[in-house]
Amino acid sequence: MYKLLIADDEQKDRSIVRILIEKQYPDLFEILEAQNGTQALELLQSQRIDLLLLDMSMPGLSGMGVLREFKGSTYTIILTAYSFFDYARDALHYGVKDYILKPPIRAEFYAAIDRFLQERRSGAGDLGLGKKALRQELALQLCFYSDPRKIENYCRLLGLQDHRVSLAVQLGGGPRRSPEENLAAAERFLDAHPVKWAAASVRDGLAVLLFWQTEEERDAIRRFFPLVQSQIGGEWEFRSEVGSYQEIPRLLVELHERQDTGRPGLSSAASTAAIEEALRAQDFNEALRRLTDGIGWYDYGARGDAIKFQLVLTLSACTKHLFANAGKRGAHEKLSALLAAENQEQLLSSTAEYLHWVIREIQQSVYTNSYMVHRVIAAVELDCAKNWTIEGLASDLKISPYYLSHLFKEHTGKTFTDYLAERRIERAIELMQQPALTLAQIGEMVGYPDQNYFSRVFKKRSGISARQYRKQLLSE
Repeated sequence: MYKLLIADDEQKDRSIVRILIEKQYPDLFEILEAQNGTQALELLQSQRIDLLLLDMSMPGLSGMGVLREFKGSTYTIILTAYSFFDYARDALHYGVKDYILKPPIRAEFYAAIDRFLQERRSGAGDLGLGKKALRQELALQLCFYSDPRKIENYCRLLGLQDHRVSLAVQLGGGPRRSPEENLAAAERFLDAHPVKWAAASVRDGLAVLLFWQTEEERDAIRRFFPLVQSQIGGEWEFRSEVGSYQEIPRLLVELHERQDTGRPGLSSAASTAAIEEALRAQDFNEALRRLTDGIGWYDYGARGDAIKFQLVLTLSACTKHLFANAGKRGAHEKLSALLAAENQEQLLSSTAEYLHWVIREIQQSVYTNSYMVHRVIAAVELDCAKNWTIEGLASDLKISPYYLSHLFKEHTGKTFTDYLAERRIERAIELMQQPALTLAQIGEMVGYPDQNYFSRVFKKRSGISARQYRKQLLSE
């Protein structure tokens, strides 16, 4: 039995992680909990902890503080709700193996735990999050999950900011190789050449992503591609320049659909409109029928990835049309469950669950309480620098400040003050990329005219000072 420590100041988050662990790995872990960094450090120093799940933002001693103070070599996975990960680079020096954004996506969470178990069982001794793991995670995000925050963070850690991408797709790895063997062979080959890459198994082939910045680098990749074909084998398609990372799943669908015969695509405007109409009418059966009519579910074994891509693209388009803030409602995370489906039954179950969620969101959106919270969020999104108060917003909505405060916390899980501060810091980070602006100007532009107060709030929310953060940001 392995000893696992969950270090997180939020009881709810500790409970979620505990439930996930106990459900998937019964009797495999002895679970300990720490509600702050100081408790976590004491447990790490007094007991042999095999696996540490560490929240980075805790009162008092932060997660980074725990990593700095603890001198052991415990396998560590970072759990965090924040999307700015410059400190992740430093965390690599302290034995960190992985990080997961909260709330965790079940498939990604279990994959991270499985990597720990695999390393323990194989006796591997690598104490740092290596490039191989980072490349695999980046490729999976670009091909399957498409979470912009994670893509940005993995690109930072791999030094791929502001890079363009070429896409090489192997449509079949050959009968003598398993998908795992095929991917491993490709990784060994690519590692032996001076190219920036990431790769993932897709269906019975591969998606190889080759990164470049200059036209000369792109042309070098064009010349390199025939060598990839000849050395790795299989049937390939190549796109020397992909317009944006968001296009990669669509291109994979198109390439695999071209290989298949007699199967119409599902992404037509007419099909999407019909599904949206059924969802607006809150007719689950009709929405599911419209989806399944266009897909050969019985043929899942032969073209499962293409079906999953089609579903995600169609449902993503529907959701964006139905909800202006679909991403912030968690649509990306929920759609990823479809791409993580391992068989037809899981895919159909995940699709049904997603449709039910969309209908619940539509129902909730017409309720007055939800509408008022959305009004508050929209106001802050429009101008986070304004001197917003819960009292002023409540007056505009003609309800009591106490009631609005309760509603906001119930719907978002955060107090209005915390939400406003987070949005202001996010906006400040965006503005920091403009070298002409001083920190004082940035603070004023996001609602903190007092530079000292802005600095205190920034450090509390991000873990480092605004000056240090900007220095790191502009030096990359």
